[in-house]
Amino acid sequence: MGVLSSGFRENKMRKVFFDSSALIKLFVKEEEPATTIAREIWNNITIVYSSVISVGELFSAFAKKKREKSLSPGAYIDACREFIVTLRKSPNEEVSLAIDVLKGKPPIPTTRQIRLLPLPDYIVRLSQSLSSIVKKYAIEFGDAWHLMVLLLNLGMFKKSGYEPLFVSSDDKFCKAVEKERYEVLNLNLPKKEMMEIFHITLEK
Repeated sequence: MGVLSSGFRENKMRKVFFDSSALIKLFVKEEEPATTIAREIWNNITIVYSSVISVGELFSAFAKKKREKSLSPGAYIDACREFIVTLRKSPNEEVSLAIDVLKGKPPIPTTRQIRLLPLPDYIVRLSQSLSSIVKKYAIEFGDAWHLMVLLLNLGMFKKSGYEPLFVSSDDKFCKAVEKERYEVLNLNLPKKEMMEIFHITLEK
């Protein structure tokens, strides 16, 4: 795989939403274009947005990779720790205990953050909408939650002056977001026009 070059410093204010399949590529290194693209976007923006359900999904994915021995015990701990310290926190939130559990290593200095968007308070009333999304797009309930959270936060995203860009490596999920007429960067099959938004090219 070639080296990725980019020039999209002007897009630092663009609102970018990563689902779990994209987030994991920031913390588990794999030699593939999808991982390179995800990390290049991450390196050139200040905040990545995601749904709060990504926390459970990522820790589960890390654990699965450890069980399958694609992550060593040390790499597993590093991935968990790096994910924790990038979460955007309020002064009242305590993460020191979680960090201490992960071998007591000090936090990794970082200016980049992941901002988790919460689930709405009226979850019960949304169950019917979630079911309709699952049936309409043939996606999993976890994916439906990501899409629901994105749609419920469109006002916040649009304040930046841009439509939100959704980043994922889940093909079904990307198609679902495209059907809602929002911009998608599929890390597995990136369209030229989506790559050009951030002036990303993969050198052969």
